[in-house]
Order: sequence, then structure tokens, then C-alpha cells
Amino acid sequence: MNPLTASQYSSLLYMIENAYKVNTGKIPIEELSIKAINKFELEISLKHPAPYFEELLTHYTTYPVPSHILSEFKDQWIKPINIVTNGPYKLFSWRAHDNIHLKRNPYFYDNKDVWFDEVFYYPTEDNEAALRRFRAGELDINSGYPENKTSWLKQNLPNNIKKESVLVVTYLIFNCNSYPFDNSNIRKAVSLAVDRDVIVNKIRGFGETIAWSLVPKGINNYKYEELMEERKLTQEERYNLSKKILMDEGFDNENPLEFTLKYRQGGDQKKHMVALQSMMKKAGINIKIEGSEPKVLYNYLRTGDFQVGDAGWVADFNDASNFLFLFQKSSGPLNYGNYSNPKFDQLVDEAQLELDLKIRSNILKEAEKILIQE
Repeated sequence: MNPLTASQYSSLLYMIENAYKVNTGKIPIEELSIKAINKFELEISLKHPAPYFEELLTHYTTYPVPSHILSEFKDQWIKPINIVTNGPYKLFSWRAHDNIHLKRNPYFYDNKDVWFDEVFYYPTEDNEAALRRFRAGELDINSGYPENKTSWLKQNLPNNIKKESVLVVTYLIFNCNSYPFDNSNIRKAVSLAVDRDVIVNKIRGFGETIAWSLVPKGINNYKYEELMEERKLTQEERYNLSKKILMDEGFDNENPLEFTLKYRQGGDQKKHMVALQSMMKKAGINIKIEGSEPKVLYNYLRTGDFQVGDAGWVADFNDASNFLFLFQKSSGPLNYGNYSNPKFDQLVDEAQLELDLKIRSNILKEAEKILIQE
């Protein structure tokens, strides 16, 4: 919450009393409504109901940091020789772009039930290479696999594929401060040119849900709905509608809409971007794709150095507000596109104060509808 740290995720904790005022430098950090009752208990006062708060406390933004170690070693506290952690493992070594080596933490409260003595993490951006290493016995687990190997894996290694339901959405983010994406009609035209069915069912093939809304399926106390009206059209009709909107806004074959789409490198992401490039052409849109490492890409997004970006969000906790807050003005750098709609902001804030879960859900749904329309 200290404004001097400029934490990009500080807005996640704005439900804590005085958090927003502290984070924006309006009041001193000592007035944040968190206090230690004793050596093992913490009291946190909230400014509004937060049915998801206990789940949020499992998010890494709320993990405790050993202040005595930080004070002693300053920015060197994360070095293996200095770091103190409270999890089942401790950092033994970290070789950049090679591996992270963890060893069992003897001070962990449940150390007797920790199964493995050591864990090695190998950063592997290429899922093809990861699959080869897995089959060769060099990796025990990998967090993904190549999309074009889905059928082969189902036939040959069915017991090795583990699927989990994840509350996640992948989307294109528009820089609303940059011409022409300060125009909601242009944003809509680009959105219509995305053939979601091809990406989800033909290219990826993981049984995912097509995103006709922002908030994904599976959210507690929230009815999932496909909110984009044009979902009822065929993709050919959506292409034609996209062309008409662009023509009304002054874009045509002689003056096509052109922009750069910045995306996250790794896995099969480039294949998705090439597919998007092809789809856009069918609506008369020319795009240049530019890949970067994820941390570089997200820095572009946070600083507004982009026209259109490839973004994704995995729920920090199971609540619709954790997706909608991304487009609130108060979310700062997490509102990558600087989207601003006072009515939308008002509805999300109003929902946070509502105790009745059904009424709260309806208010958030109204906010989501506004967002999808724009």
C-alpha cells in the first residue's frame, strides 16, 4: 500500500479501510486499517463487504514479508543466502534462464508431510521442447502442451494429461487514449473480426468456452451470460458488419484500418496471432504483429506503449468483481487500456457496498453489459 513502492497490484486490496487513501498518498500509511493484535493474530477492517476476502488472503500479494530480513539486507534480501520464507521449500539457487532449485524448508510447520526433498523449475517457453523433455524423462510436469499434439497425446499418453477448470479470460485490450481506439465503434469493428469459434475449437481444441462476455463461467454468485449480441450472427455476417462500421468511420479499401498488435511470446501464442492477422484481413483490417517476452509485453500495457495488446487474466479470487475491476479508472496500471466510463465505475463501486448477493450480482451484470457494448 505504500505509494513509494508503486505496486501494480495495490488496487486488489482497496476493500481494506483507508487502503485507497494510503496508496494515493492522501493519508499516512499508519492509518491503514490493519493492526497486529498479538504475535500470531492480525485484525483487518474492510470498508465494504467482501465475500471473497478469505480467498484473497491466499493470493501472493498478501504473503508476509520478513521485515527484519528486508531491513538488514535491503534489495539483496531475495538472494538465496539471505532469503527467509515460510513455505515448504526454500530457495537454494537461481540461475537466470536455466533453473530455479528449491530445497526442503526444515522450519515449515508441516515439514513432516512434505513429499519431495528438492524441486527444480526449468523455464521452457517452447511447449514442443517441453514435451520432448517430458517424454525423455527430463521433466516430471509441464504446465502446458502443444496444441497440435492434443489428439496424439489423447491417443498415446491419455493418463498423463491433466485438465483443470481455471477461471481465466484472454482478450484484446485497446489503448483508449490512442487514435483510433478512442472510438468505441472502431473497437467493436475489430472485435467482430475475431473468429472466436476457430480459435477456441479449431486451433486450441481444449474444450474451452468462447468468450462472448468478460466474466468467465464458474464464478460464485454470478450467472454466466453471453452478452455480445452479435454472437447470434454467422462469422461472415460479423465480417460484413465490421466492414460497414469501419466504412461509416472513414476506413475502406483505399484507407484501411491499420495497427500493431503486441503479444506475449511463448507456447502457441504466435500461431494465434497469425490466425488473428488472417481474420482481420477478411474485414479489411491490416495488422502488424509484434511479439515480446510476457514481462516486456505487460510493461508495454501498463505504460500505455501499445495500440492493441494481447492480454489475459486469471482470477485472483472467485468473484465477478475481480474481472470487472480491470476496467475501473481507480485500478491504475491494471486498467491497461485506460478505459473510462463513470457509469461503469459507479456500478462496480455500488455493487461492492451491497449485502444482498443477488442484487449485487445484478448490479455487476449491468456494469459488464456496459463494458461489452463499448
